[in-house]
Amino acid sequence: MTLSLAVAIAIFFSISIRQWLPAAVRIWHIMLVGALVLLATRQIAPSEAVRAIDWNVVVYLFGVFSIASALYDSGFPHTVSERIAGSEPSLARALLFFVLLVSLISVVLTNDAGAVIGTPIALSLAIAYRIGPAVPLAALCVVVTVASTMSPVGNPQNILIVADGHFSNPIGTFALWLTVPTLFSLVFAYLWLLWCLKREPQSETGMGDLPVPTRRLAWPAHLGAGLLTVLVIGDSLLQERFPVLDIPLGVLSLIACLPVYIFSPHRISLLRAVDWPTLIFFLAMFVVTGAVLQSGALQTLLGSWRMRLDDPLVVTAIGFWAS
Repeated sequence: MTLSLAVAIAIFFSISIRQWLPAAVRIWHIMLVGALVLLATRQIAPSEAVRAIDWNVVVYLFGVFSIASALYDSGFPHTVSERIAGSEPSLARALLFFVLLVSLISVVLTNDAGAVIGTPIALSLAIAYRIGPAVPLAALCVVVTVASTMSPVGNPQNILIVADGHFSNPIGTFALWLTVPTLFSLVFAYLWLLWCLKREPQSETGMGDLPVPTRRLAWPAHLGAGLLTVLVIGDSLLQERFPVLDIPLGVLSLIACLPVYIFSPHRISLLRAVDWPTLIFFLAMFVVTGAVLQSGALQTLLGSWRMRLDDPLVVTAIGFWAS
């Protein structure tokens, strides 16, 4: 076993037991320390580490996080929460609206943005229906994960696949293969979560230390979200007819987040509110995986299985257990 593979195993083992580690230790801390160890021990050179990073994914996430930060700061999720609580719908209708809204955000932006915007909505459901916050927050995790699978920009994994898969029409391809199973899974998840919510005992809950939005200028965030949607869809459609016009998703994301930083008077605070720990996590993860691949240890470990990596059962098994 090479040092690169040993460090990678140690990283993912530490992440898996993080609930028993000190509270101050975060996932991104573990991944960053692992990447620094590999750089310090020369398992990967700095120049090779830079090349191992998929900057398209990192830059795309930066743009999306900027838009999500601006949407949160404008009070968008809290406005939605107040309207849900104010209209006092049945629990089934409230959950349905929650699932549809968070699914749409996850498909259009990313599941990370869906989690940021959906958290105060999930907590407001807990308050309005006097139930513990655990089930609404678990519902949020399920919905953003499932819904994002049907979009080429729904999560970082899909962005990686699109970047390396040479799709002529990413949106069309994902819609063709993943719309039906995603919708089926969402319906099943909705029914299961509704059953779980109805079994929750009533209790008094609060928002805890959830940051209160400043409800600042909203239209730059709305413009950025709409612009990103139009650019991604337009680029996907153009790729099918004019492959040479393909624009990297990272560039589209940067263009879309420009209104947030140009027109908002609070651009510095919005920049600080970007989910930097997640970006650092991905930067470090690319360095770690780059070192492991460069060492050849993973290829040796797979052995003859390397020739079966296109088998659906093998892909499913590896994807499930690795995740």
